[in-house]
Amino acid sequence: MPKQHPPHEPYRRSDRNEPADPPGHDGYDDATSHTSDLVPGNPPVPVNQWRCPAAGGGMSPTLADRMLTEFTRPGQAVHDATGDPVVTRAVAARGRRIASAGSRTDPPEPAILVVCGWPPDRRGLDPAIVLGALRRRLAEDGTLAIVGPTSGGFELGAAVRAATAARLAYLQHVLAVHALIDGDRIEPADPAWVGAGGARHQPAHTDVLIFRQPQHA
Repeated sequence: MPKQHPPHEPYRRSDRNEPADPPGHDGYDDATSHTSDLVPGNPPVPVNQWRCPAAGGGMSPTLADRMLTEFTRPGQAVHDATGDPVVTRAVAARGRRIASAGSRTDPPEPAILVVCGWPPDRRGLDPAIVLGALRRRLAEDGTLAIVGPTSGGFELGAAVRAATAARLAYLQHVLAVHALIDGDRIEPADPAWVGAGGARHQPAHTDVLIFRQPQHA
């Protein structure tokens, strides 16, 4: 009989005696293994705080890996709109694949996950137009993830408005916490750190906004 978890106790996928992972969660038992906290259920529900070490100026491998394990299964196609090689390496490491770009005669392959940064295009295009184009790259049950800058300053409201205008359905706001966690305290990665203008507030997390294709009755 499967082990029962009391209410509100995090479900740890690292427990070796647990039954097989539910659909969409293929486990973490590899070289990049990390613990994933889930609210018990069938299937379990991912919480909105992920422990993901930061990377200097870009997406961390742990964050890319976590998005893939939460929103994709092995063999499924992913469209990376960030241009970050970290995502491409994580896709290969996790047994996923990059979605085909298509051709003049064939449309692009639908992707189960689309990952983009913010703003989603650096050429000054309207974010709603760019997100609309990315929505069309999604499979019917696909997920689009907007990853905010690691330096902070992410305008969440502007991103949600743009995604809504692009006919994406809001699902979840995830905090990818990259500060050091000591029990119930968040500790600075560098106690002597001083930011621009003498600021001493270190960015403690990266914001990730999750959207889905709208479900039509």
